[in-house]
Amino acid sequence: YNETPQYGFYSVKVSYTREELTDAYERVCEEDAAIEKRFEEEDMNQLTMNFTASDQYTLWDSFLNDLWRYLKVTLSGEEMEALTAASAAALTVYDMCKAMGKDMVIEEIKLLEKTGGKSDYHDEG
Repeated sequence: YNETPQYGFYSVKVSYTREELTDAYERVCEEDAAIEKRFEEEDMNQLTMNFTASDQYTLWDSFLNDLWRYLKVTLSGEEMEALTAASAAALTVYDMCKAMGKDMVIEEIKLLEKTGGKSDYHDEG
């Protein structure tokens, strides 16, 4: 992406720690819960609902962009490709199965085994 201010983009922090992202996730979840509560409790007109939904989208979009930047810095290219492929596969399965119920949850994408690169990995759990 282009960080040139004249095009409406700006510099962002690229280096995060796991703790910073964990704290950010907790804050986002709290803010999201407050937004959901507003949807449930307030009698909103369509315009207010649209602005509230936009706030919710912006909240998660910002966090997910921060998380993606963290992963791009900490994972190798091959690991990023594998994570992207696994995520796409899980969403494809969700899409195919949603007719049976939309309450499915994709909870975890976990590396079980990896060979090559800087080091091999095998999950002992």
